[in-house]
Amino acid sequence: MTIIKYAKSIRISKAKQLLHTTNMKITDIANGLGFSSENYFYHYFKEETGLSPNQYRTQKAQEN
Repeated sequence: MTIIKYAKSIRISKAKQLLHTTNMKITDIANGLGFSSENYFYHYFKEETGLSPNQYRTQKAQEN
């Protein structure tokens, strides 16, 4: 795993935590974690998790 991939995986982990435990806007999460755009965040999040950020948040809410 490259250092860039590792750094992105850390940011995705933090994004998962924020999506699950807060009501922050996805734009704010993306910006706060240093993604260059909301679209890039959506793309990368879905690539890594198989779900969009909205789908992930909804799924986690239903699990509780």
